[in-house]
Amino acid sequence: GGVLGCGGLDAGKLGPEGVAQRACVGGRFAGKARRMGGVEGKAVATSAAREARNGMDLIEAFREVNVPLTIIEGDREAELVLRGVRSHSDFSDGPLAIIDVGGGSTELLVPAETGLRVQHSFPLGTVRLLEQHRPSALPTAQARAKVIEALDQLLDVQVTPLLGMLALPGLKVGAGVPP
Repeated sequence: GGVLGCGGLDAGKLGPEGVAQRACVGGRFAGKARRMGGVEGKAVATSAAREARNGMDLIEAFREVNVPLTIIEGDREAELVLRGVRSHSDFSDGPLAIIDVGGGSTELLVPAETGLRVQHSFPLGTVRLLEQHRPSALPTAQARAKVIEALDQLLDVQVTPLLGMLALPGLKVGAGVPP
């Protein structure tokens, strides 16, 4: 797991160390899955690889460890998040809203009986936020205030207009992968 951009996305390019490290980990996971009876392994990359000029380097590095990798769009990412949440027995049916916070993006989903009422990927995640507002080891009140302001702006300027007058279901699920 982990976030590819963390320590590896600089000026729109994936760093070679981050690419090699992720491919190594992906290969080890695939090997472990095969030893446990897995037949086919696949990997997906999300916002960091989508936005990088050298995303093909990541695909090639995974090819070298025999793991097919696909760089997916935000809508596909949101669909996979929904499938993952729905696979848990507590969330398998009924109304809910999901927010999935990743390293480079955040997905918002509100499923309907069939399809989705709201599905959107926002270009803001934990790593991106910390890169934009680099706090010190012990963040100051001013540094925390800048991060809170950025989050408030995302909610007020992008999320609220998207939802409009839609009433969110009572059950809200937070998901995410730690960096």
